Amino acid sequence: MKLLISPWGNFRSWNEVEYIFNGKSRRSKSPILLLYDIIEPDKTIVILPNTLASDLERADKEVEGEAKEFLKELGVSAEVLVIPGTGKFPNGEFLGHPTDAYYYLTYGLSQEIPVEDLEVHLDITHGLNYLTFFTQRALEDILGILAIGKTVKMTVYNTDPFVKGVERLGVNVIEERNIMERPVNEKVGKRVLENYSLDSTEFGKIMAKFKVNSTRLNLWASSILLGLPLLLATTYPDRAEVLQILDEALREFRENIEVQGNILERKIGLGKDFATLSKLAFQIEVINDLLRDMDLPKEELSADELFEIAERVFKGRIRESTKVEVNRIVRKVGDVKEWTKLRTLFPNATPQVDPRNFLAHAGLEANLVEVKREGDVLFRYTKDHVLYGGKMKDPWRVISEILGG
Repeated sequence: MKLLISPWGNFRSWNEVEYIFNGKSRRSKSPILLLYDIIEPDKTIVILPNTLASDLERADKEVEGEAKEFLKELGVSAEVLVIPGTGKFPNGEFLGHPTDAYYYLTYGLSQEIPVEDLEVHLDITHGLNYLTFFTQRALEDILGILAIGKTVKMTVYNTDPFVKGVERLGVNVIEERNIMERPVNEKVGKRVLENYSLDSTEFGKIMAKFKVNSTRLNLWASSILLGLPLLLATTYPDRAEVLQILDEALREFRENIEVQGNILERKIGLGKDFATLSKLAFQIEVINDLLRDMDLPKEELSADELFEIAERVFKGRIRESTKVEVNRIVRKVGDVKEWTKLRTLFPNATPQVDPRNFLAHAGLEANLVEVKREGDVLFRYTKDHVLYGGKMKDPWRVISEILGG
C-alpha cells in the first residue's frame, strides 16, 4: 500500500508555480498534486494546525472544511487531520503547549495507518514550525512499530525554496530508507492528561475516571523488547480497553477548551502517557495481526506455541536465543505429569529468583516457571510465592520489579 502524507501551513497564501519531478511537471499551488499523480497513493493525509481558523468556536471544523475544498480544487482526494496548535497570530491566540500537537498526531496517525506492508511518502514542503518535526517524529514512531511485522519504506520530499518571481520549482527526494522495527520502549503511567489551568479539584475528578493497568501494559511491552514469549502471551492486553481510555481522554481534552473573544485556551492538555498508550494500542494491533490464530491471552502455553511467538514476533539474535532456551527446557522435561517448578529439573539452579537469569533465559527463570508434559511440554508462570531478595514475594510482583514495571 502507498501512503502520501503532508503537513501544511497557511494554504490560503500559496502561489501557483510549476513543480517538476521525475521528468514530469504540473502547475499548481502545491507539489502534492504532482506527487499524487506520480505516486498514485492508496491514501493521502494532509495535516494542519487549527491555528489557521478565523472562527475559534469551530476552529477544527473550519480548517478541515476549507482544506478539503482547497484539495478538491487542486484535484487531490485526501483526508484532513487537524491538530491543536499553539501561539499568537493575527486571527487569535491559542493557549496550550506545543507537545499537544505531537501527542494528538501520534494518536491520529495510529488510527490512520493500516497494518500491512507500506510505502510511505512524506512531503514536508509546506510544514510549519514545529509541525514538520512533530509529524516526522510521530510518523516514525508508528512506522517503527508497524515494522515489527511488516515491510515499511519511507521517502521524504521537499521542493526548491520558493522566491518571489520564480516560476519553476524542483521537487527533491531528501531521504529514502527502510524503516527498522522499533517496539514501544517507554513505560506508560497514569497521566494521560496534563493540567494547564483547570481547577485542581476538577482535574482530580477527571483523572479519577481513568483506570490504566500500567503494570500489565508495561510487562507486555517489555516482553516484546526483550524476547519473553511466555510473558507476552500471559500479559496480552485488550486493545479495546486501551482505545476506550484514549477516547475518554480525547473527550475530556476537547470539552475543556474555552473560547473567549479571540483567545482559545486549552485548560487541560494531552499527557505523555496519552502518546504511549496510542503507540501501545497500535502495537497490539500489529501483534494481533502476527498472532491472530493463537487466541491470546492465555496462561499455559506449549513449547510449540512459544516457538511460534518467537518466530513471528522476534527477530535476529533475540528470536534464536529464545528458541534455544525453550529447546533446552524441553530436553530436560521427561514424563512429568504434574506442574513442576523448573528448579527441580535443573539441580544447579539458584534457590531464589535471579534477575539476570530471568533476562538471559527468555523469561523462563527456574523459580518462576512451571512445566509439565501432555504430549508437548506445557509452560506457565507459577502461582506460588517465590524467594526473591531474601523474601517470599508474589511472582508477578517479582517479574514487575525485575523489568522495572
